[in-house]
Parts: sequence; structure tokens; C-alpha cells
Amino acid sequence: MDEYDMGRTSIVKHEIPVLDGTQPIKQKPYRYGPAQEEEMEHQVQKLLQKDLIEEGTGAWRLPVVLARKKDGTWRFCIDYRKLNSVTQKDVYPIPRVDDSLDALGGSQW
Repeated sequence: MDEYDMGRTSIVKHEIPVLDGTQPIKQKPYRYGPAQEEEMEHQVQKLLQKDLIEEGTGAWRLPVVLARKKDGTWRFCIDYRKLNSVTQKDVYPIPRVDDSLDALGGSQW
């Protein structure tokens, strides 16, 4: 088992609802040095091999961010800040964890 072993489902199709009238956001990639570019390419190829990502064909384009982990390796991230700014907010927030745990109190399986 490695860091790329994760579950997946095809039962649900995920969509992100954006505010009415929002045009697709097309940001230019951030500039990186040769070492970071090589690291990004390596991580993209690994994700493609593991079938965790696929070639994009959509109108939206958001930049990649490399963040250094505590162990010195790189974490591959996407900068979703502009997308978040045009996303419709959910009127039904995620339940509080303590409320959910209280509701399960005394339950057995």
C-alpha cells in the first residue's frame, strides 16, 4: 500500500455550483524553476499511471501549487481560491462532529 492507494466510486457525479453568470476561470500557471517543473511533471505522470487523474478538456484552468511537506518532499496542490470566490455557498452546513458523536452515544454494532 502506498500514498496513492485510495478508494473511488462511480456512484455519484460531483459538481461545483457556481454563482449565476459566472464565466469559467482561466488562470495562467505560476512560474517555477526547473527543479519544481520536473517535480510537477513527475507527480502528474504518477497520478496518470495510478488512474487518479485524466487529461483535462474543460474550460476551467487553475494553477498548480507545490507546498513543501515536513519531511522535505513536495505536496501537489491546486489553487482553488478564485473558484471558491464564485462558488455558491451551501445553505446546509456540515453537521458538527460533536453533535454527530452525541447522536451515536450508546449505540452498538
